[in-house]
Amino acid sequence: MNSFFHGRQEIENREKKILAPFATFAADSRGREFPEKDDPQRTIFQRDRDRVIHCRAYRRLKGKTQVFVAHHGDHFRNRLTHTMEVAQLSRDIARNFAVNEDLAETIALSHDLGHTPFGHAGQDAMAKMMQKFGAHFEHNEQSRRVVEVLEKKSPHFPGLNLSWEVRDGLQKHRNIAGKFDKNLSQNGSLEAQIVDLSDQISYLAHDLDDGLRGGILSPDELSELELWREVSSRLSRQKNDKIWISAAISALIKKMTGDLFAESAARLQKINPKTVADIRAAAFPAIAFSPAFSQKIAALRKFLFEKMYKNPSIAIQSARGQKIIEKIFSFLLEFPDAIPDPFQKMIADGTPKFIAIKDFIAGMTDDFAIEFAQKIKS
Repeated sequence: MNSFFHGRQEIENREKKILAPFATFAADSRGREFPEKDDPQRTIFQRDRDRVIHCRAYRRLKGKTQVFVAHHGDHFRNRLTHTMEVAQLSRDIARNFAVNEDLAETIALSHDLGHTPFGHAGQDAMAKMMQKFGAHFEHNEQSRRVVEVLEKKSPHFPGLNLSWEVRDGLQKHRNIAGKFDKNLSQNGSLEAQIVDLSDQISYLAHDLDDGLRGGILSPDELSELELWREVSSRLSRQKNDKIWISAAISALIKKMTGDLFAESAARLQKINPKTVADIRAAAFPAIAFSPAFSQKIAALRKFLFEKMYKNPSIAIQSARGQKIIEKIFSFLLEFPDAIPDPFQKMIADGTPKFIAIKDFIAGMTDDFAIEFAQKIKS
């Protein structure tokens, strides 16, 4: 092979040379639950990324609410655009810390695959229904179920058969026992921790952006937030409010990432990791906001909850989404013959009926759920 082509082994060798010693190296992956031959061109994490992008659950994210339902406007974020923004930010931060960009991107692209329709309202409705069976629902857990069970990549194994490192990363800070390794880490890899914070930065900044552009929030009421005053006071108010909003949101993201970089660099210096195992075994996460900045983040999150998520126009659509999910769930419990064949097969193979119904509904887009509910006689 000539010097103009770099196959998998060359890429893995380059990782060893340029990444930090505490990065997650593709060549050192714990592998897959069901062994497969190595790809000659792509590392295991690059291959995982491609499997996620090409799966059906990823494509369906386009039809799932972030905050505003799709018909509210063409320019508001949906679950897919949010996922892409988290992936972009995760790659950038991973690059700054010289860890594995491919792994960070893949975890980010996968992190919302299990999210319900209708955003967090849908998740709340699903959790309520699951409680009736002594179970619970959390979209990170469902994302793992999507890649381990529900998606079909091959007739030889369930799910996408992703690497251990990606599946471990989907846990974030939750202890969800894996199928073939129950000794899960206290901390995730640095790449997984980066995705966790990138998700927070993305949804806080971009929900705020959508709220301002949608008229739910106003710059004047945001002035009660110290963090907003810090970023907006340096910007001259433009005649075109949309340009000013874009500049303010960009400054906000820069402020959040700046604190993350400073605090995380200090934490890494304290941990002094020599391997990824040192990151996992550390007494505290390596990627974090500073304590003082965390208070500002908490204030922003509380502001969004009170002023935006509980806003009457948002609350109405959230309540509607919850009722739709509860209606479909209750109907399928009473009339299980209406459950599609793939989920019928799961039940026949031993999956509890309520779990199969949960899997079916969680995979729906907003529009599909609305149409399904409309076909149910009240």
